[in-house]
Formats: sequence, C-alpha cells, structure tokens
Amino acid sequence: MLSEVPLMLQLMKRPVSVRLLLGLLLLSGAALAGWRYFLPSTGRSDADFIPPDAVCRQALSRVLEAWQAGIPVGPVPQSAPLIHVTDSSRIQQRPLQSWRILGQVPGNAASCYAVQLTLDQPVEQRRERYVVVGIDPLWVFRHEDYDLLLHWEHPMEPESTATGDRGQQAP
Repeated sequence: MLSEVPLMLQLMKRPVSVRLLLGLLLLSGAALAGWRYFLPSTGRSDADFIPPDAVCRQALSRVLEAWQAGIPVGPVPQSAPLIHVTDSSRIQQRPLQSWRILGQVPGNAASCYAVQLTLDQPVEQRRERYVVVGIDPLWVFRHEDYDLLLHWEHPMEPESTATGDRGQQAP
C-alpha cells in the first residue's frame, strides 16, 4: 500500500531527522556537483602556464636534439622539468639531420615558434611551427597537433575493409 504513494509523500511521512538527513544529502550533492561555484577562485590564469621565452627555446632545443638522436615522440629522457613531445608528423620516423629555431611567430598559443628542419630519407627542408605550454611538465606540440587538440579533433583511422567488420551489413 505504501508503494502506491508517490515517493515525495513517503519521504514527508518519515521522522524529521530522516527528512533533515535527506535534505542535507541533497544539498551536499548539489554543492559537490557545482563545487567550482562555491569555492573561492585559485587566482591562476592561463598566463601562469606560459613559460618564459628562454625556457621555451631550451625545451624546443631539447626536443629537436632528442629527435636527432633517434628518440621517438613522448617524454624526453632526463629532462628537468619533464618535457613531453606531441608531433604526429614524426610517425614516419624520418631522421632529423639539422634544425634551426627561427623565432617566435603568430599562432594559437602565446609561445609559438617557427623551426627550419632538414629531414633525411629523402632529404627535405621544411618549416614547422611548434607550441610550448606548461610549467612542469612542459609540453611541446607541433602547431597542427595543438590545433587539433584545441578543437577536440584527431586524425581518424581508416575504416577496415575486412569481412565481418562493424558497419558491414549481412547479405
């Protein structure tokens, strides 16, 4: 018989202590869900995570030296602070012969640098832009990868054409 009564009426018939407990539970759940609106600001801004020019250039140099040494993308070994590289163009594993940082250039980040790269196998010269962000760790992104991250995009894997794949309909 009690199950036919709406839930709110069932709750209202309970003792005051149970209603108070349920109310506090509901209020604390709402506070946790919107905690950022109830807590004071930490005072950190985007500018706090933009490293100085000298730090950016040093991180970018370490990344390019690691590439010349044959180290793949990811964390740069023995870097302090830790430097992490994201560069999808290096998937081809082409060796880097030489490089030169040309300077700061406009981009979608405050610390964007143009770099002249000389690749091997086959020999090719390219100009790329790199973005440096963070404090510890430092992140070095190829500019195009940074753009993809900003827009929550990524290169999609090609669909497989093997029999029995998802998406294929049975005859």
